[in-house]
Amino acid sequence: MTATQIIETVNQLKPNSYSEDFMVQWLNEIEGMIFDEVIKPSKAGKDKTLIPINPMENPEQQLLAPDNFAQMYTYYLMAKIDFSDCETGRYNNDIAMFNSEYSSFCAWYNRNFPPNEQMGIRV
Repeated sequence: MTATQIIETVNQLKPNSYSEDFMVQWLNEIEGMIFDEVIKPSKAGKDKTLIPINPMENPEQQLLAPDNFAQMYTYYLMAKIDFSDCETGRYNNDIAMFNSEYSSFCAWYNRNFPPNEQMGIRV
């Protein structure tokens, strides 16, 4: 799944006035969180570096999570829109759905890519 596809989905589900640049910035936030909290501590992520999303330079760049977790990105952008619009109730719903999807992604990733023992215990 690409950033452009996620942004198009969000714009269809939740029409808004935010630019693609804002949404790309928000997607880079979640990509950074996924990289730092999930991928980097794994054996598979030990030597990887995060490449920021930039649809203008690389429109086909895939997001870090596989396509079956695309809803995670959608809910995150919808939550950011609602938060920015001071829509507290809608924000709470969207962020709860995001947290559920994010937890599912973390569990899937940890089952498939074991943690790096050298990282030690993370609390």
